[in-house]
Amino acid sequence: PLDRLDTIRPTLLVTLGPLPPELPTWQQDGIGVVCLPAGYARGNLPELKTLNLVTSVLAQRRAAAAGCVEALLTAPDGRLLEGAVSNLFLVLGTVVATPAAAEGEFLAGRTRERILAICAGLGLAAQERELRGGDLAQAAEVFVASSVREILPVVRVDGRPVGSGAPGPVTRRIQAAYAATIAADGS
Repeated sequence: PLDRLDTIRPTLLVTLGPLPPELPTWQQDGIGVVCLPAGYARGNLPELKTLNLVTSVLAQRRAAAAGCVEALLTAPDGRLLEGAVSNLFLVLGTVVATPAAAEGEFLAGRTRERILAICAGLGLAAQERELRGGDLAQAAEVFVASSVREILPVVRVDGRPVGSGAPGPVTRRIQAAYAATIAADGS
């Protein structure tokens, strides 16, 4: 009953698993990603972190089948949204850009907020904006971020190199600042 909501105690569920042993190599050398069609975008309530991970699992399987670590998800109109288990960032000229978080499209996440704050602290221009495949093709650098994997430079998209094909200097600056932030926070 709604009149007794203050008596309801939430259930806390925590799951633990080992980090991928390849994670340090991914963080250092970068990863490949595959861009998936709109059918892989998260299902109901994509802006919430829930246990409904079916679409993310399927997208990750598709990425692995393509020899990639992550899958990028798109909206039906072709806009870039996020990774299957990460948020997406592109370095376009002097701007670090991330998809605009329209309500109900994807999980913006705490790590994404931290990265935007880190950019501000480093004096890097950062924007939330509409991003499309053309932006991805023109990006000098691309990286994905999540609380578990932290920041992973993207060096290939659909088999094509990003920029020079190696992690870029902006990504490296943000990685270092993120690591310092996590160490200082203890989180």
